[in-house]
Amino acid sequence: VEGGLARDEALRAMTIRPAELFGVENQLGTIEAGKIANLTVTRGDIFARDRRIAYVFIDGRPVDLKPQPPAGGGGGANAAGVSGQWSLRVTLQQGQPDKSVTLSLRQEGERISGSMQGDLGTAQIANASVGAAGDIKFTAPVTSGGQTTEATFTGTVTGNEMRGEVTTVGAGNGTFSGTRSGGATPQGGGRPPGSAGAAGAGAPGAAAAATDLSGTWTLAINLNGQNVPATLALRQESNRLSGTFQSQLGTTDIANGSVGADGFRFTIILSVQGQSLEATFTGTASGNSMSGTASSAQGSAPFTGTRPGA
Repeated sequence: VEGGLARDEALRAMTIRPAELFGVENQLGTIEAGKIANLTVTRGDIFARDRRIAYVFIDGRPVDLKPQPPAGGGGGANAAGVSGQWSLRVTLQQGQPDKSVTLSLRQEGERISGSMQGDLGTAQIANASVGAAGDIKFTAPVTSGGQTTEATFTGTVTGNEMRGEVTTVGAGNGTFSGTRSGGATPQGGGRPPGSAGAAGAGAPGAAAAATDLSGTWTLAINLNGQNVPATLALRQESNRLSGTFQSQLGTTDIANGSVGADGFRFTIILSVQGQSLEATFTGTASGNSMSGTASSAQGSAPFTGTRPGA
């Protein structure tokens, strides 16, 4: 799809086309009466990077999607997960000054997503994963000396500490280390079920609970050095976000909106020159100010926002 294949044809390539090639299209490949009920249900566009698999049925029977605990009862180094905000010091090359980076992570099972911002620019991470033993890996574009290149971060997480090696294209190997602010957060990024509003002043997640994002926000999205204005109307119910996004490209409803201890995220679909463009907004808010990154297939852009009147 990112290479230009139509979404409908990409969906057929995963379903009915292979069934036809194997001569079993009368049993598999489409959702029809009389065919085997192998179904995948997603929240959001199935081809979106931030889509979530909600349900899987094999032969009509639901499959438990909860990640399997590691052998030995799950007491490994990564038992607490990696969700949260990390403060990293990154050395790209020996002899160069350290770079300060804020890394925001959200973990769901062995998959993680998030963003980083700081001295190396603002970007979404990709190809991210974390193992039961605490090993972590992700890639992100980094900007140093006016040049942007792809960097691969590989390391380990022990409690609230992270360290490892960073490899950049054409620049060799460096190192990174950091700590997680506020202590470990529950795996999945939010509070445990039923704990909303129960956090004390010093408990993890208290900062996120203190700011209700409901209201009208005025955004400035930095596209190639120019600030593009937009208006974001949000309604927060517990850890769910809904609302509308309005810009010079029109007005659209937001989707997949959520807020947790590590920040907020939502997606929008815009019509650009007759084609649909999906963008994912991730960021953090404090009081009546917010900041973060808007990412799409065309790249990433930082944004800031303010909410007039508490």
